[in-house]
Amino acid sequence: MKLIHFVSVFCIFLISASAHAQRKPTISGNFASMRFDEMILSIEQQTPYRFFYNKAWTDTLTVDLKAESELLPVILEKVFSGTVFFYTIDSYNRVFITRER
Repeated sequence: MKLIHFVSVFCIFLISASAHAQRKPTISGNFASMRFDEMILSIEQQTPYRFFYNKAWTDTLTVDLKAESELLPVILEKVFSGTVFFYTIDSYNRVFITRER
C-alpha cells in the first residue's frame, strides 16, 4: 500500500514539473514611443530570452504598444507587422531577427 502511495505521489510530481517546464514566459510593459533596442533590453531583463540582430537595421524602428502578460511571439508579430523583419526563436530562448526568412 505504501508503494502505491509513493508511486502515485511521484507521478503527480513528474506531471507537475513537466507542466511547469512547458510554460512560456510572459511579458508586460508599456513600450509606447520606445526605441526597439530599449524594448529588447526590457524583455531580456524580465525573461530568459536573448536577442541577436544587427542593431544598424533597427536603429530607426520605434515601438508603440502596451503588453500585459503576453507571449513574445504575439509582441514580435505586432512590432514587425508592416516591416521587413522576421524572427525565429530556438529551443534555448535565443531570438534571431533577420530581414529575410
